[in-house]
Amino acid sequence: MKKVVMNRVYDTSRAKRLAVVNVKGTQITELYRKRTGEFFLFCGYSDGNQTVEPLSYNEACAWAGRFMSADEYERIFGKIGNERVVTSISISGEAYKKLKQLASDNKVSMSEIIEKIIFKNA
Repeated sequence: MKKVVMNRVYDTSRAKRLAVVNVKGTQITELYRKRTGEFFLFCGYSDGNQTVEPLSYNEACAWAGRFMSADEYERIFGKIGNERVVTSISISGEAYKKLKQLASDNKVSMSEIIEKIIFKNA
């Protein structure tokens, strides 16, 4: 199913299906993630109606926590806890110099500067 919601395209044939839940025999709900990282639910009803509901990351986590096993949840969203994750990002050369300077001035790692910014704005 392909549907436009708030000027954004949600297409079940192009997104990755992460989970399927049968609700009381009258509704099939499927959790999808687009290439862009956006989540959405596809709901198919026994009367033939179909809907698409975009989800924020937190809404997708809450839905998965309610309907999926812990192993399935961790497969999609990662381990629950404070373990470190190594990742790669792309920033401008100017931003990199500023990040390096902030870390040096504060005697902390660049990762700590980034985490402080993220959690301050969360």
